[in-house]
Amino acid sequence: MVRSGSTWCRGYVMTLIEKDFSIALVDYGKAVIIQEKNIYALPPRYHTYPVRQAVRVILQTPLITKLGMIGNDIHLTNVQKLNNGLKCTFGAYGEANIVPWRPLVEEAGLRVFPAHNNSLVFITAFHTPRSIYVQPAKRTEATMLSELLQDITYYATKALPLNRKPLCGELLCVKYKEDGHFYRAQVYEKVDENTYKVNFVDYGNTEVVSVNDMKLLPDTYKKVPCFAIKVGLKDVVAHNFTPQAMSYLNKLSLSEKTLLLMYEDSLSDVTLSEQDGKVINTYLAELMEHSLKSLELPASEGIKK
Repeated sequence: MVRSGSTWCRGYVMTLIEKDFSIALVDYGKAVIIQEKNIYALPPRYHTYPVRQAVRVILQTPLITKLGMIGNDIHLTNVQKLNNGLKCTFGAYGEANIVPWRPLVEEAGLRVFPAHNNSLVFITAFHTPRSIYVQPAKRTEATMLSELLQDITYYATKALPLNRKPLCGELLCVKYKEDGHFYRAQVYEKVDENTYKVNFVDYGNTEVVSVNDMKLLPDTYKKVPCFAIKVGLKDVVAHNFTPQAMSYLNKLSLSEKTLLLMYEDSLSDVTLSEQDGKVINTYLAELMEHSLKSLELPASEGIKK
């Protein structure tokens, strides 16, 4: 139970940020930062109250501004039921999917190491052109990460498995099945009763993990900023990478190729380039355009009889 402004709300702690806590307000569908003095144990009689289900609306056409939407009634039409929610026409805003609200990784308020303009980085994970993770290439950060992983490995050998269901947005100590080692990871989606999707916050990769491979993470390790920095590629407009683009990015990631990161206003629009001047954004855009064209049939090719 937390006090947000003048209102008392139900919520759960996702992460510790300095001396404050990142809280998921389950009845309102938002994440807030709350001081410890405003957090209290929820009386048991309220545990069984149904959640006032907040939802997340995912528009097919992104909004330029939210002005005019907040506080207004929106009429839903063409409603279709999906496995995990609804598909509909969301008033004048076009097609949309409506799903139960769960906190996104970005909403949990995790601190990350700063990525300054003209800094050196290398790619650790990639999902879409709007979701690429990089780590700082400086030796100081590399040393800090190495020491953190050693401490977590030692802690994991003694810690007991998590004896409860994890919470969405919670930061835990989680085993990575590829090498059997434990890392910091954030839970962001329930798959079934015993497995969850997690994001390994120091690398950016996502995996489906069993509850049996999760342990509580001490507050000391929660306070360390995340080493994986999420960026988006400027001028790469495709929604997803083609297989050829993924193969190229995979080579850059496995070789830990040092890249120059440049941006003007936001990390959602960065330019990555190799030290010889080759611009990764331009090469990926050309590679994906060529891949798509190769899938198109020649205009002169007709149906053979």
